[in-house]
Amino acid sequence: MKMWRVRTGSIDVVGVTAEDPTEAATLVFDQIKREHDHDEGDSRLFKIGLITECIDLELYPNNKEDATFYVLTSKILANSGLHALSKQMQQVEKKIDRKKKNI
Repeated sequence: MKMWRVRTGSIDVVGVTAEDPTEAATLVFDQIKREHDHDEGDSRLFKIGLITECIDLELYPNNKEDATFYVLTSKILANSGLHALSKQMQQVEKKIDRKKKNI
């Protein structure tokens, strides 16, 4: 198990214990989802980006490049059981990818 820092949108969590960056990102997303399930109104909203940055805290001080991983949000949503939302996010990711190729 490794220690991770997970950042995306308005989320920044340090000290997540997980085997890999995808698991770390999914754990953070699931925890925030549980914490906000009972909230009402606008307080339920939190921002999550298209890409989640995960930093291996053991590698980071010596090798920032090898310590940083990026996970697509669609993968995190699928791992959390939100398959319909994950498919919608995949469509957004594809549109962005096509626009990048046209630039």
